Amino acid sequence: MQNIPHSDENEKALLGSLILAPNKIDEIKDDINEDYFYNDKNKAIFRAVFKLYKQKKGIDYITIISELDKARVIYDKKYVIELGDCVPSAANYRFYFEQCREECEKRSLLRIAYKAVKGISEGLGAAEVRNELRSSKMEEISLKDYSYNDHVSEMAEKTALKFRDISKKIYATGFEFIDNPIYSLMPAETLFIAAEGGLGKSTLCKEIAINMAQNGVACVFETLEQTKESMYTSIINGEAAKSRVDHNFLALTEMLKDYKESAAEFYKAQTKENIFLFDKPSTYLSDIRKHIRLVKKTTKKPVCLFLDSFSQLNIAGTYKSDTERENEISKEITQLAKEENIPIIIIHHNNKEGKFRGSEKLKDNSWWWISLSPIGGETNSKYINPKWVKTREFRGAFKDVIFEKVNGYIKEITDEYTIQSALEDGKKQKKMFT
Repeated sequence: MQNIPHSDENEKALLGSLILAPNKIDEIKDDINEDYFYNDKNKAIFRAVFKLYKQKKGIDYITIISELDKARVIYDKKYVIELGDCVPSAANYRFYFEQCREECEKRSLLRIAYKAVKGISEGLGAAEVRNELRSSKMEEISLKDYSYNDHVSEMAEKTALKFRDISKKIYATGFEFIDNPIYSLMPAETLFIAAEGGLGKSTLCKEIAINMAQNGVACVFETLEQTKESMYTSIINGEAAKSRVDHNFLALTEMLKDYKESAAEFYKAQTKENIFLFDKPSTYLSDIRKHIRLVKKTTKKPVCLFLDSFSQLNIAGTYKSDTERENEISKEITQLAKEENIPIIIIHHNNKEGKFRGSEKLKDNSWWWISLSPIGGETNSKYINPKWVKTREFRGAFKDVIFEKVNGYIKEITDEYTIQSALEDGKKQKKMFT
């Protein structure tokens, strides 16, 4: 409620003024309505006051309370009586009225902004959203003041530009579990993917990077726990495994040494030359920012940053504890995403119990958080169960899936029968181990 534009003080002062001097309603009757009041109590009292005014009945505490009783409204009698004490007189009623109108208009603009965002998320373009707003919601703002129409048109245009990445799904991950609820990652958003070691979180992020790269996104992959060469080899192996079921990881790794040019061509074709691995990845966010800006400048493409992993990151300064340092790092990541206007995907570690390492503030500082757990309870399980741990409001429909660890890559399973079978097998396996 605190984020919605409103002022309880001005609403109460306006109502108090109208009760003290009902004749003031004559001067604002054509402009005011119940939407000027955000507080439901104030809204109900205004309806009672205005009804009495239109019926040309006396307006005082007794008649107002009687109207509220007739309308079967739950109210506080003391609250109604004390409204007159909010102001010494009705002399400043016009000021309170203007303040309430301003807050009402802000709320209307918020509704319009929400509708614009919703339209963009459903695939409408800037012009379509603008036309739709002009044809419907404009009356909520003002039919008299054309400047509001200009303002809303401009807002629709800006909103369309800001959220174009949702409608075009530029930052789509290629996994329905993620893309269905949020449509696509957006600039300035952060996504944590947490799992215990060896479960496949780095492989999942690699798959996401490849999917984004094929969509034209420049993926800055800071492989803080792998070398550039191992990441390069891992991408080639994973992509080769998708087309060859009998693919052998070790055999292809050895073959890469003899066929470097062919391997490089294959790598370029699979990644569209849009995955950027640095010879000396840095653990400091200040250096990583330089990498982002370098890629932005050279490619002129939308950028997504991948951090593998959170535990390896550093920032300048001295901290009393690891928890304090981690909280500051998570804030710095959020700030980095906002200032560079890019989405950031961060790999993090869970313990054996499936709980992430660190304080709850890490989740508070993130937009989205996914936790991966093995079906059956063992890290070497073939199937992985993804779960949304922390989210903002979903922009789409949730989808039940599981992930399958295949030789070198992660495969998403959406078939209900396969999912159910995997979950049943997992229960049996877990029961056997316990």
